[in-house]
Amino acid sequence: MHLFEMGLSDDEYVMEELNDLPYYHGYINSSKAVALLRHERPGTYLLRQSTNIQHKGTFTISVIKNRTDKRTDIYHFTVLGTRGSYYAKKGVNFKRVVDLLQYYKNNDYENHLDIPNIRLVHSLDKPDYVTPYSYASVEGRFENLLAHLRQLDEATGEEICECGIGVRDATLPNGWMMHLTPEKPKLIFFQNDELNLTQWDVPEGLWEKITPNQRRLIHENKFDSAG
Repeated sequence: MHLFEMGLSDDEYVMEELNDLPYYHGYINSSKAVALLRHERPGTYLLRQSTNIQHKGTFTISVIKNRTDKRTDIYHFTVLGTRGSYYAKKGVNFKRVVDLLQYYKNNDYENHLDIPNIRLVHSLDKPDYVTPYSYASVEGRFENLLAHLRQLDEATGEEICECGIGVRDATLPNGWMMHLTPEKPKLIFFQNDELNLTQWDVPEGLWEKITPNQRRLIHENKFDSAG
């Protein structure tokens, strides 16, 4: 029996299909995706639910393009469209998300930033403890956001990111955020969802615009490529 014959909505049908995929990580944010991918080989990707409020109900592909001693390039691309018509850029449509992923395994991923030579070669399975969140459950999304994305520092009353940095300090000019890696040693990395870019280096022109406390955090936790 097909799922749509059981009375499931389009959204629920898609979620049932994706939840069976080992590389669908459900409702995780870009910081978590970076933490999972940062040690993987180029071409490794995972599929997750988009956390961008402008793309509610869509999916995001996080993929590592390059990894060197100096920097790691991880990009986040929104899968556009709806059930039966998914696409990376208009013109090449796919009936299912998995069809899109398979196509871009052997073809360069088309993206609005025109970044070349990105292919989805190696899928990264989710850890055993990860349970995907379905956007069909609004309560599940909201509770997950409250529990994992931001917490409240009981001592100061300040909101803190799940990485441990206060939200005020983590928020940088020009759409950038800085986060700490989850594993030790804790290292600072920089992320810009608007540019779909994640990097170790301080973004160009940003140092002069940030606060002394933000500079201190970067100095104390900076990734040292020479080390």
